[in-house]
Amino acid sequence: MVHPGQDGSWTPLFRFFGLLLILTPLRVALFYLHLPVWLSLPITLIFTAVPILAIYQAARFGWTPRWAALFLMAGLALHLGLTAIIPRGEALAGGEGIRALAGLLTALSQVGLVTWTVGLGALLASLIREKNMIVPISIFLALFDFYLILTPQAPVANFLEEHPQYLQTIGYALPGADANVIAYIGPADLFMLAVFFVAIFRFGMRARATLLAVLPVLALYLLAAILFPAFASGLPALVPMGITVLLVNAREFKMSKEELAATGVVAALGVGLILWGTLRPTPLAAPSRSELGPAHEAPLRSPVPDDPDRSR
Repeated sequence: MVHPGQDGSWTPLFRFFGLLLILTPLRVALFYLHLPVWLSLPITLIFTAVPILAIYQAARFGWTPRWAALFLMAGLALHLGLTAIIPRGEALAGGEGIRALAGLLTALSQVGLVTWTVGLGALLASLIREKNMIVPISIFLALFDFYLILTPQAPVANFLEEHPQYLQTIGYALPGADANVIAYIGPADLFMLAVFFVAIFRFGMRARATLLAVLPVLALYLLAAILFPAFASGLPALVPMGITVLLVNAREFKMSKEELAATGVVAALGVGLILWGTLRPTPLAAPSRSELGPAHEAPLRSPVPDDPDRSR
């Protein structure tokens, strides 16, 4: 079935994949170039901006639930399939060819990640019946993201701190000058960015202005996450993203009293969730071995070699 994009062609999807594939040789080249450290920040910003531009281009396509589901399934297969076979650990010491292969597979798996998040975002955006629904969705998800990451409960931040290998598997990696990952963008952030842009194009809102505002806001937010150790567990990107979308498109929303009341209820629920996560007593941590005394020390064991599969 031929299904051209909203601009009358397949150009949005060609631009989407073209932008993402531009990063593929660059990600591989970083394994070999030995660039100066001061280039890490510009390189990280490039790897931040290009996926945002790609998602913006993909949002121009005339999405239907069928096409969104196709992108979702194909992207997941590419992302998870390639991630499962990426050489890790001792395998990377096998030679330059193995390192090049690892870089190539990583780069292509990241294309799959952005693809399935766009598909999922387009699928959700197709359920938004009118543009005023964007307001409560933005408010609640921003508050919910704040709860997940910055409250004392912080279920997502705590989980990823204990199991960092999962973020390495599902996150969008932002490398520096030496190919080492400086930060990750969570799939939820890419997914919601796709929801916003697809909905904005669908309802004829201020798409270009939103892009020009989101790019610097998320770049500055990324800098804060990198430069300040207090934010090592991450920052809720949906907060600035949602605020920016609402501010740029404020004049597009004409809400009735009932819609304003419903939005107030949604906001109250989000604030209540944050208060609950902040005020709820944190469970006491189990005492460390040093606190229990030498009688409770575990017996010494010889070190076990790292399992490359476990790092995934």
